[in-house]
Amino acid sequence: MAHIAFISLLRQDSGLVSTLEQSTLRVSAFPPGAVLPSEMDLLLIELGKERERATALCRQYKSRNANLPIVTASSMEQASISAHMEKVGSVDHVILPAEPLDLESRLSAHVRWSRRARDLSPPLPPARPYVSLQDKICRYSIDQIPWPMLATDVHGKIVMFNRAARRWFGFSRNPESCVYRVGDLYANRQDAHRVMRALASSPHREPISMEVELKLPNGEKVPVALHAGAIRDEKGNITHTTGIFQDNSEKLSLQQRLEHTTRQLIDTEKRKNTYTQLRWLVHELNQPLTVALGTLEIVNAMTELDEPTQVKLDRIQEQLQRMADSVRKLATSVQHQAGTANAH
Repeated sequence: MAHIAFISLLRQDSGLVSTLEQSTLRVSAFPPGAVLPSEMDLLLIELGKERERATALCRQYKSRNANLPIVTASSMEQASISAHMEKVGSVDHVILPAEPLDLESRLSAHVRWSRRARDLSPPLPPARPYVSLQDKICRYSIDQIPWPMLATDVHGKIVMFNRAARRWFGFSRNPESCVYRVGDLYANRQDAHRVMRALASSPHREPISMEVELKLPNGEKVPVALHAGAIRDEKGNITHTTGIFQDNSEKLSLQQRLEHTTRQLIDTEKRKNTYTQLRWLVHELNQPLTVALGTLEIVNAMTELDEPTQVKLDRIQEQLQRMADSVRKLATSVQHQAGTANAH
């Protein structure tokens, strides 16, 4: 028995439903725009007065159900609408009120014709999933992010990733074939639990940022800044998480070089201060030593001293001379070290 889907665009019953119920046809009524079961043999649409609405509805069902014939039933007032729709290919056939007694036979003939055409026609290729422009823009934008981006379910299974993630972790193009869980990517697996706890306790459900380490397939560990967010259902429960892993290797390397350079500058400045103080000290020691030695020489030259006193003066002069020699060596060393430091 033929199974016919019936949709009416009229606001009140025109009697067509009663005529169909008296026939041997199996008829199921649906609201406009409803998804039809696959077992339907024919779609009968009772037209109203709105041409644009009727045309759009028929085209919608044409695109959804390529092998389902569409027949319109209308009054004489809507005859022009039916004729236009048949002309532009929105419907396959038009039934006017002049043919009420012949309704069942005509619909049955259409069902037989559509079944035969379906049996003889080659199978249609599987329809490609519809992707909206907004989805394409989002997908393109995600792939332009230079750092890995992942989306996971609450169990940690990776359900989506971008191009950078494929390069970093060697993923295949199809997320469904991905066998990794996000916990496998952390150098410390406990970081996955730490991220989930932070997201669950985030005030006002805001995204979070934290420092973690990732483990690449070659064993290399990479320090990253994780920027993560949570997707929640109507009850506020987390269903999925998203994360962007920003590479911090260059940043940390630059920071380390900067700290090293800073330490060098500080050490150089400290050495300069030390050399300055040493030069001052050498100068301060050299002056009194020179005066003291000169005075002893004058005393020895002008005065005849007894032997014990001369021995003491000679011993003093010997010690002062040793001190003067040490001060001169210190001055030479300080001058050399200061010149080396300035060269660096």
